Amino acid sequence: MAYLEVITGPMFSGKSEELIRLLRRERIAKKKILVIKPAGDTRTAQEVAARTKDMESDIFKKSASFPAQPVGSKDEVLELLNAEAYDVLGVDEAQFFDYWLLDLIKELKLDGTKADLRIIVTGLDLDAWGRTFGTMGDLMALANSVQKLTAICFVCGKDAMYTQKIGGSKKQIEVGDTDIYEARCERCFEPVGLIPNPK
Repeated sequence: MAYLEVITGPMFSGKSEELIRLLRRERIAKKKILVIKPAGDTRTAQEVAARTKDMESDIFKKSASFPAQPVGSKDEVLELLNAEAYDVLGVDEAQFFDYWLLDLIKELKLDGTKADLRIIVTGLDLDAWGRTFGTMGDLMALANSVQKLTAICFVCGKDAMYTQKIGGSKKQIEVGDTDIYEARCERCFEPVGLIPNPK
């Protein structure tokens, strides 16, 4: 069975940074790596990017990156996986994928020919209303290991486990950065009002 690892937490917690660190180790070990990202995530082109807050300017800047293939369907991913014998599948921003991603990972875990495949998934566990985001809860339940990261609260500096929406619309899925989102601790988190359950 393929081995599934999930790295989760709020925005600005270092999920992509940890994914890139693990992928670079696999590259050093001469492993064949495929990384996918949602086609709708337009913040970066064909890469996973990690950002670090610059202490002088107080702005998040790109600190590391790794090539990634934007995809929009299960068939696209299967075509990529079947083209070469990959050792590692990296998945960034899994909360933006539809439920086909969960089906795909279940199939890969049960596929005897993919027994040595290492799957590393990153994504937000909670949305801006504090609810499980997309397939992330199911992926965490299916995972062989889960690493839950915290950020630093933008308000008080304590450990933050929530993503606070401070602008934009009331849509659950809205790609943005510090213009729309902040990391918040439990005390400083304020759900932005009720919206219909997305399921």
